[in-house]
Amino acid sequence: MGSIPSLEYATANEVTAMVLLAPVLPAGFGADITELEVDPETMYTPPLERLKPLFWSEVSDDESRRYTSLFVPESPRAVLETTRSLCEVDTSKVRVPALVIAAGADDLIPPQVELLADAINAAFLVLEDQTHGININPIWTQVAEKIQTWLSRLQLPNTTR
Repeated sequence: MGSIPSLEYATANEVTAMVLLAPVLPAGFGADITELEVDPETMYTPPLERLKPLFWSEVSDDESRRYTSLFVPESPRAVLETTRSLCEVDTSKVRVPALVIAAGADDLIPPQVELLADAINAAFLVLEDQTHGININPIWTQVAEKIQTWLSRLQLPNTTR
């Protein structure tokens, strides 16, 4: 859900670079609705048996149990807004080098992610056969390398302290 606040921040603030992993789409991108049964009055927890296939499909069963034990309920409003692309962001105001990385087998994020990448003039990468939890699945090291390569091509000033 971090893409929406990141995009909104970038509309009004100077940002050096932005990477969006499996981003939620703002309103206006023709996104398909992700159907989840969400009671707007109760914190949302997805059915536990859906967590592994949705988020960390590539990890061992032991790792999956560990990640599942760490999962906490989420705001029903946030879940509804993100799964139905209800948040408004004026993406025409996003003027920052960006990399959008989509998960090809993501059942939470619709395939219109490339439209977002186009709207903010971002580099776009699809990780075929990957689910929403890119940073949890074993591919994360390869993704980190791709991000590092992309950042190094930007020739940003060194801000290491």
